[in-house]
Amino acid sequence: MVIDSDSSQLPIIPPSILEQAIIALQLWFKKQQLTIQQSNTEKERLVATIISKDWQNWPSLVARAERQKFGPAENYCCIVGKPEQSGHKQSAHDTNDLTELATKTAQELSESSLCAFHSKYLVIFLCASGDSQEITEGFLEQFEEKRNGYHFPIFSWGISDRPANIKELATSYKNACIALETGRSRHGIGTRSTFTDTCEFQILSHLSKNHAAKDIVQKIIGPLVAYNSERGLDLMHTLTYYIHHNGNVSQTARALSLQRQSLIYRLQKIEGLTGKSLSKSDDLFLLQLCVKLWTMTV
Repeated sequence: MVIDSDSSQLPIIPPSILEQAIIALQLWFKKQQLTIQQSNTEKERLVATIISKDWQNWPSLVARAERQKFGPAENYCCIVGKPEQSGHKQSAHDTNDLTELATKTAQELSESSLCAFHSKYLVIFLCASGDSQEITEGFLEQFEEKRNGYHFPIFSWGISDRPANIKELATSYKNACIALETGRSRHGIGTRSTFTDTCEFQILSHLSKNHAAKDIVQKIIGPLVAYNSERGLDLMHTLTYYIHHNGNVSQTARALSLQRQSLIYRLQKIEGLTGKSLSKSDDLFLLQLCVKLWTMTV
């Protein structure tokens, strides 16, 4: 709209007409919001059906999916995002806006997608028509760039390990949630984690809570820690470097700035205190596992 600098030449719009125009705009806006809300509600119900594996009325599910332009015959990547709120509860308006932002971002990358909130997570199913890693990374990069522009809260993300068909997406969703929460607990909020990346941590986390495993770790690693307290020689540090360098004495000695004989003395002391041989692969594996479990619990 271009307005002449000489406002005296402009016609005066009666207040009644302005009021009617404002009312018309308000009604149009409310109608648009209602349409978006109804669409998002349908998406949320569809996502809930897929996650709950409710296949009793398959033709109805297919019809619902197709109305959302979500092809049931395709394979999909699953991404879940958790908005990290800073002291305020997320409103329905926030949920709608974030869902719309995710939907528009997904549509730019994939012909078939579905985005909706389920519980506390924003769930995104993206059609894996090409490289699934490239697709998920592309979505997250674009979404984060747009999110920053709108000043929405930061997100923590979890990504399933492989594309899946519609009947396998419940498992993909579960794996993505595990990846998200594991990544948050390990690295803090605002991180991205894939299910594959967190597998080792998940196993170690479960083992660290097992009483028998705790006793074994204490029996093997405890003497090394006690020796450090008594003699001031950190054999745990030496063992960690030795494992990191795949049992190579020369590389470990250089990394620790030790003479070769000094390192060999320490390694022999480790064998004596733990009762395990560093030359036996099974013993070395057990020592490595115990070091990781000890590190998680201290």
